[in-house]
Amino acid sequence: MPSGKPRIFLTYSHEDNETGDFDWVVEELTRTSVDVEYDEVVLIPGRKLWPQIEKRILAPGLHGWGILLTVNSLKSPACMEELEYARLRALNQRGEEFPLIGLVDRVPEQEIPLAIRTRLYIDFADPDWTERVRAGLERRPPRRAPGATPRFRWAVHRCYGGDPELIAIEVGPRFGSIPYFGLISPMPGATDAGIGGAGGGGVGSATFDFMESKDLEIQGEKCWAVSMKGSLDPATSAYAIFQGYLPRWVMFGPCPGPFTLPTSGEKYDL
Repeated sequence: MPSGKPRIFLTYSHEDNETGDFDWVVEELTRTSVDVEYDEVVLIPGRKLWPQIEKRILAPGLHGWGILLTVNSLKSPACMEELEYARLRALNQRGEEFPLIGLVDRVPEQEIPLAIRTRLYIDFADPDWTERVRAGLERRPPRRAPGATPRFRWAVHRCYGGDPELIAIEVGPRFGSIPYFGLISPMPGATDAGIGGAGGGGVGSATFDFMESKDLEIQGEKCWAVSMKGSLDPATSAYAIFQGYLPRWVMFGPCPGPFTLPTSGEKYDL
């Protein structure tokens, strides 16, 4: 019997489930009231693969097809063949409006297959990624999560600078300018910090009035902090770059002057 929930068929590389990562994706979507189909639960072993996939794509109860886009799936001929097969069958039989969704983990935009890049792809760094998937399947705009709009512009850039180990947190003012700023996170802190163009630009090597501390304590937690001259504006952002991990949170705020820390800031939970 139909469940009334949007249903998606997900393609993935089995290497991405060796530690249960794909299982986590399925569980998170299920919690958002999305039914998930994938090979191990709907395809019958020993029978030809493509006719079964075609049958699932053309089933009237399927609302969309998706692929877990990772370094592993991009290197998998089977995943890329399934993407192309799904694209051709879905567009020929279901029409241009049939959702094809890419769920992206640390893949640079230029490496995302064109079939997905020109339609809908969702980064796992987006805290509302499950709502965006459901909205795509239901062919509606995503509903905004309750809560105030952040004071500053925040973004997470995985595979920063083309290095899969680097993750950059970008933050900057929406309007106006900030002459001095500070960044704070739990230890061990960022490996680098600086200023660059908004939207993922490279961090410049020149810094002014730079001060770094690893002795700051906030509510009993050891923290890393940096303060510098910023001249931040809507076109210029601050960046904190982390290697191999993300902290639980990053705090950003204006500083009253050189070599000082923010007297108040905005906390961004990750």
